[in-house]
Amino acid sequence: MLSVKWVHAIYIKSSNWEDYEPGANSSWAWRKICQVKHLLKDYIFRAGMDPYNSKAGYQLLKPDMDKVMWYPWVLNKWIIPKQAFLCWLIAHQRLTTQDRLYRMHIIQSNLCFLCGSHEESHEHLFFSCAFSQRCRDLIANWCLIELPCSEVIKWWVQRRDHNACRKKITAVILASIMYNIWNVRNVSRVEGFVSRPECILQRVKNEVKMRVGQLQLHSRNPSALAWISYIRQY
Repeated sequence: MLSVKWVHAIYIKSSNWEDYEPGANSSWAWRKICQVKHLLKDYIFRAGMDPYNSKAGYQLLKPDMDKVMWYPWVLNKWIIPKQAFLCWLIAHQRLTTQDRLYRMHIIQSNLCFLCGSHEESHEHLFFSCAFSQRCRDLIANWCLIELPCSEVIKWWVQRRDHNACRKKITAVILASIMYNIWNVRNVSRVEGFVSRPECILQRVKNEVKMRVGQLQLHSRNPSALAWISYIRQY
């Protein structure tokens, strides 16, 4: 990172920064910084921003876009990082599911590896597949939460009846379910073997307990504390 004092001593010196132009011997990085300065000056001039305000300048340069639904889910520090990345891929429908590969003419069959009776898509694999439904039911019985059968991310983001700790742990549970279903699917694709749903339940339980043990949980809600204690124990 260029030091402010060094920049003034080597480049700007006694010049006015607003009108300063980089010399021919200036570094590539410094010329780019000056280029951005001119771009920002044009934006400020057209916006009539006088005097300049850094917050307003940032808003001026930032594209005007709506917040995406998956933002609080994918950028949730409670979820195990590798599982959060998979959630990002799911949110963008970017996993290499059979339906995508079939449309690209890479494979000849688009059937689901886990049930073998329906086209494998994001929606089917995680929500509609009989194998996934069995996994979800077992895990729901364990964690005492009625888990959704579709649109997991939307369901979690809009959920209001959980206290903060419960909602965060629920995100960890859901991410673990999807991660392990995807892993089982990949093993089945290569080895032709599908683990029992009870094995998925045990993996999810182990991952969630490990994650809950790593996190600092603070809650004044007695029912939430009792539920957290139950998750850790069972």
